Amino acid sequence: MAPRCLEAEVSSLDGRSWSISVASEMTTMDLKRELEELVGIPHDQLRLVVGTTELQGTDIPLDILEAQDTAAIFMVMRSPEEALWLKKMREAPFPQDLLRTASMEIRSNPEVIMAAVRRHGHSLKMAAEELRDDRDIVLAAVQQTGAALAYASEHLRADRAVVLAAVRQQGGALQHAAEELRSDREVVLAAVASQSQALRHASLELRGDAEVVLTAAMRDGSALEYATQEARSNRDLMLTIVGRHGFALMYAGPDVKSDWDVVLRAIEKDCTALKHASETLRSNPEFICAAVSVNCFCIQHAARALRSHRDIILEAVGQHSSTLQYASPELRNDREILHRANVGTAVH
Repeated sequence: MAPRCLEAEVSSLDGRSWSISVASEMTTMDLKRELEELVGIPHDQLRLVVGTTELQGTDIPLDILEAQDTAAIFMVMRSPEEALWLKKMREAPFPQDLLRTASMEIRSNPEVIMAAVRRHGHSLKMAAEELRDDRDIVLAAVQQTGAALAYASEHLRADRAVVLAAVRQQGGALQHAAEELRSDREVVLAAVASQSQALRHASLELRGDAEVVLTAAMRDGSALEYATQEARSNRDLMLTIVGRHGFALMYAGPDVKSDWDVVLRAIEKDCTALKHASETLRSNPEFICAAVSVNCFCIQHAARALRSHRDIILEAVGQHSSTLQYASPELRNDREILHRANVGTAVH
């Protein structure tokens, strides 16, 4: 298929105009470079507008011209200083550092600030106050770095779409959201799905919501630290979580720490979970026998008295001889136990 082409008319503020061929494979940057040759103005000082749409570097101008059913392009010239700052913002690894020394005129320039936040969201901190209330600029900043929400205006920290964009990029940005959005279930779910520790910034009600807590804790069991006692006492919820993170039993409510099924599920995943079980279970010979059968290494966290329980030690060493070290001194010299552990001599 032959490339599409359109003869467009480019007009400037002073009334001059030029005719130029716009081909389907040309980007805005290509078009600006051709105009530089045609009008003698550096391409980085040119802004091109079709209707109300400013053409960006990788846009295909022909597509926009055809969509708006026009062949007219309006050309606006930037000052050399503005063009220089735009170049700096696009190339600097940390635009924020450069903006510290910029004039208020530059820090009030939407294009310069937009270029900066697209590279480094925290650069929003250096923008003029009115630009920290500019929705497009703030959206660009939080999409690059969610934490940039901290520098947005109070108005935009209450904007649901802006906050959602921020927490999806970095869940911890929830701490900078307006209070009502920290009570918004969809916003909080997005935050904890991105960063589990964001649960600490959710409203009290949502820190007790089973789905919210599950989403956070399945990523990182330590997020349960911020869940309500009610959520941590939810047996079914905790049964699911300890199946992923056995250590999370440490955050469970008292009744859950005494629940055989929950504690066994946790021990199966992590032998150290037994040390977080209730003292009643840790001292129960029948339970410890069951626990050792799913993870023999948990014996080290059983009540000390049960290290002298012959059946428990037999079960443990039958699975792994190294658990003999946790037996009482007298059982470490027991012939049957030594035989089960495949150890030829007594262990002292």
